[in-house]
Amino acid sequence: MSRHYSSDLRAAAALQTRARILDAAQQELREVGYHAMTVSGLARRAQVSPQTIYNAVGSKAAVIKALYDVLLVGDDEPVPLGERAEFVALMHQPDALSTVRGYIAMGMDLYGRVGELLGTLLADGPGADAELKTFVSTIERERRTGNETIVRHIDTNFGLPDGVQFVKAVDIFWAATSFELVDRLVRRCGWTSLEFQNWSADLVITSIWGSGRVRLTSRWMCGMKRRHRRRKPTTELPKLRGRIGRSPTTTSAQQRQFQRKSGRHPRGQQLGRQSR
Repeated sequence: MSRHYSSDLRAAAALQTRARILDAAQQELREVGYHAMTVSGLARRAQVSPQTIYNAVGSKAAVIKALYDVLLVGDDEPVPLGERAEFVALMHQPDALSTVRGYIAMGMDLYGRVGELLGTLLADGPGADAELKTFVSTIERERRTGNETIVRHIDTNFGLPDGVQFVKAVDIFWAATSFELVDRLVRRCGWTSLEFQNWSADLVITSIWGSGRVRLTSRWMCGMKRRHRRRKPTTELPKLRGRIGRSPTTTSAQQRQFQRKSGRHPRGQQLGRQSR
């Protein structure tokens, strides 16, 4: 009994140490960036020895990957993303288009968790750091696998349109949900997450199913429609309501013509006779 209790204590202490290391790594990245971050500096911030970092997590790149994984799912539990409740719910959407929108919405939630980390890591590029290059390749491979999973689910349950190959559909998802694209439009251009989410979903749906299947609900598209309404040509003749004399849209030419024919002002006032 005492051995089991002691083992539980050691496991809990190890988890606390790991959490402290990952928290310190996140602070180091914000303050000095990846290239300037060292294991010794990380150990000082986490108040552990460098060897403890290697034992508990691994190298600097392993620490970053562990931090990425924790931020991605929101905890340090050993449960893959594909088995999480939000992903399971996504797989029960009633049709293909709802699945697309749900998948991209979930992706934006994930970006909200890891966007700052990836932005910091990739701000200066991987450079000559082989471990950072490996990390970038790993997360891209994992993202591609996720794209393949969702396209395969759509193809199996709802079917892809005729003429759209599986690989091409995966390519479209992979490009439309790339971190670089989100970062450019959301962080650099100031789009909201919802604006990008709707735009990206419309892009995927249009590219695979055609423009006729897109619901014009995106804020950016609604803004375009409003601007288009404000820019209607001014050459169109106004529609007159009732008598010309009572129409608020009566033109000056129409007023003069009315005066000549009736001898009355368009507003209903009697005009005096003019000497010829």
